[in-house]
Amino acid sequence: ELEDELWIFYETGISDIYYRVLTSEGLSEPQPVITEGFPYLYDVLLIDGKVTAFFEIRETGKEGKTLVYTAYNGEWSAPAALATPQDGFLSGGATVTLSDGRVFVFWNGTVSQESGEVDIFYRMYDGNWSRMYVLTHTPGIWETTPTPVEYSGKLIILWRDKDSHHVFASTVSLEGGGTAAESGELQPVIPEKEPEGPQAKRSPFWRIRKYVFLIPVGGALAVLLGFLYLKRRFSTKEEIKEIKVGERRKKSRGKGK
Repeated sequence: ELEDELWIFYETGISDIYYRVLTSEGLSEPQPVITEGFPYLYDVLLIDGKVTAFFEIRETGKEGKTLVYTAYNGEWSAPAALATPQDGFLSGGATVTLSDGRVFVFWNGTVSQESGEVDIFYRMYDGNWSRMYVLTHTPGIWETTPTPVEYSGKLIILWRDKDSHHVFASTVSLEGGGTAAESGELQPVIPEKEPEGPQAKRSPFWRIRKYVFLIPVGGALAVLLGFLYLKRRFSTKEEIKEIKVGERRKKSRGKGK
């Protein structure tokens, strides 16, 4: 929420993030934030008076995903990378704004792709972005999304171990954890565009496929009609036979008189 405006973000399709703004004058038309790179929206925060969206995208020419953010100041800034696959970014981003205004962004990552061990990383914003920190050594949390919260003067991060499913809590000191002097240079990001889906050629069978179910139904009706026809024919023959037998009996009785 920004002053008297409510910003609504949502995903559409598989590669689009849009937003609409609700004011006293009504709801704005849908506007795109990003429509390429297969984005996945993590969170939207108000930083330095600007609406800032965090999401992951797939970067052109690189494997894996990149954790990025973009800020709105009349128009959306180019996505800037907070963590790349080369920096150990995997997935599971989460953000939190502290009571003193600082912003922490967490994600799952690994120092070495060969090791397969996953840790929780974070960066802090306090006018500038800090360098990356490793919060704790937590192997096996590949699919875990950390949940940060400020409580009683501490920043607590909750996370679940993938194998045991146990939930743990880690603490970051609010007295340290990075300063503006340690800010790192952000990397430019060129997101990968979504490829167009293949247009398969439709065979002549496609036009009649919705009528295929009538074939077994028609066969069953044909068998039923054939059975009724034979039954009726047999009944008719029996009736004729009985009539002839009756006539013969009458003639025999007439001759006996």
